[in-house]
Amino acid sequence: MTGSVGIDALNVDFDRSSGETLVGWPAVAQNIREGLLTDFGTRVMREHFGSLVPRALGRNVTPDTMLALTASIAAFLDVFEPRFRVTKAKPTKFDRSGVVQIEIQGEYLPRALLGDETGNGLQQVVVQLAGAKFEVVT
Repeated sequence: MTGSVGIDALNVDFDRSSGETLVGWPAVAQNIREGLLTDFGTRVMREHFGSLVPRALGRNVTPDTMLALTASIAAFLDVFEPRFRVTKAKPTKFDRSGVVQIEIQGEYLPRALLGDETGNGLQQVVVQLAGAKFEVVT
């Protein structure tokens, strides 16, 4: 089709550690990981970008903290990543040792940047906090 933009052209990035090209879901997953690891106000010229997740490190694990953390992850995805629509968010690990794990499931929308919300399958993001360690696994 002449003049159309392919899905791959919309979802391309460079791997932050290796420099290799990421295409499709891996590019979106890296953007999610970077955004969740970024606290508000830490990026020059993009102070509005980020999430409240880094502020949860070192806090007591309570039901209120879990709710706030899950809500802040969903809010980040809603505001900053239109290519991933959350369908389910649930804590899967929550214990007194301070380990928290939240699974976020959602629809991958590869053409969302063009306004096309046609899904391309379910994907999962797992956020894990353990003491001062924070991981996002996709």
